[in-house]
Amino acid sequence: SVHPERDFERWLLHKSGGHDAVGEAMRQMRGVIERLADEGEDFHGKALSCLGALRKGCVQEAEAAVYNAFARALSRAPGQLRSRFWARARESGLGLITDSEVPTSTVTSEEASAFLRGEAYWPSSATASSAKAAHASTAAVAAAAALTEQDLEAMMD
Repeated sequence: SVHPERDFERWLLHKSGGHDAVGEAMRQMRGVIERLADEGEDFHGKALSCLGALRKGCVQEAEAAVYNAFARALSRAPGQLRSRFWARARESGLGLITDSEVPTSTVTSEEASAFLRGEAYWPSSATASSAKAAHASTAAVAAAAALTEQDLEAMMD
């Protein structure tokens, strides 16, 4: 199609006979984006426009997980064309959908920002938990080392 963005928007609105076409529309749009990204840099502008339409549609339909999984896959895709496309997507701010945009999203604004910068993200609570676990492990090793041979023999009796 010459205008996949418009086609996608129409698909999102199309519901007939109780059949919801949203999932199929999203699947097809992901395929269009991948094909355009792989065609060459001349097509990256169109692919970015489609990615923006997909992101907007996923926000509208509360399908953050669908978009976020696709964006993560794009960011890790091998090949020079995909890498260049993803660099342009990052520059355009087409990052992860956050929990402030879609309440069911598990992505915080901090994680989304780190993702756009190409950085690993470790939530502060996970860092604190890791530090506590490491401290507990170190303390257990120190306590075990403090036991004498006599203490160990007494424990065996």
